[in-house]
Amino acid sequence: ASDYTVKETDYAIEVDSSAGNVKVFVPSAATAGKGRILSIKDGGNNAQSNNIKITGSTAGDLIEYGVETLITSNKGAKTIISDGVRKWFVIGSV
Repeated sequence: ASDYTVKETDYAIEVDSSAGNVKVFVPSAATAGKGRILSIKDGGNNAQSNNIKITGSTAGDLIEYGVETLITSNKGAKTIISDGVRKWFVIGSV
């Protein structure tokens, strides 16, 4: 499984974790800007066995007051929003 670094043009990201756990690196909240929304989806229907870890690319950035959030259910998804400073918040989860 290949880790993925979110690009400036990404908004919806389909992740296939069938070959193993995958990390998705989001940009720093400051770089992303206030209100940037990202949706990350388990497109491989395998996140229960091979988790998808959503984590910051900048030390000190937080996701839901921690360093990461996980997608652990098959066909699962999480939508996160940037505060424009140093935090990403989960605003939707399936």
